[in-house]
Amino acid sequence: MTQEEKVLDRVLVFMKDKISEKGMQLNQVMFNFKPSETLHFFNAPDEIIPDGVNLIELKKTINSKDHDFIVGALNMAITEGFIRDRSCQKYTMMLLNELGLARAKSVEANEHMKWRKRLDYFSDKILVPLAVAIAVTLITNYLSQKDTDAEINSLKKEIEWIKQQQ
Repeated sequence: MTQEEKVLDRVLVFMKDKISEKGMQLNQVMFNFKPSETLHFFNAPDEIIPDGVNLIELKKTINSKDHDFIVGALNMAITEGFIRDRSCQKYTMMLLNELGLARAKSVEANEHMKWRKRLDYFSDKILVPLAVAIAVTLITNYLSQKDTDAEINSLKKEIEWIKQQQ
């Protein structure tokens, strides 16, 4: 999985969570992921347009300030039909559609399964062999102790018999 695909998954999950948070339907929530840009004018000072509101939140969520991966992920999402861009200015009125929602749910389910697989690996490869080793050691010690006790009792009886014979 490439870095852009990972960012794509994070974007889709971010959008799904925001929609769920607001309690609205997919076509009711618009997202603004427009990256910041500087507009240059001929006889006026340059105007800096900041990042879109949702892009700022997304950057905080995924701990990334790199526009290239996010823009690449958004382009991939548009191309693959996970999200729709409904404006003339790219990335300003983006909607999550059913396919994107399904992928976001799949990503979340897969995250839970990763933890489950790690837990299964830990229990199968570490805990079970450790428990078996401890059990074998305890049983071996118990049996050897039992044999030692039996030998000591046998020797005591022999010593008493010898004492009685004298």
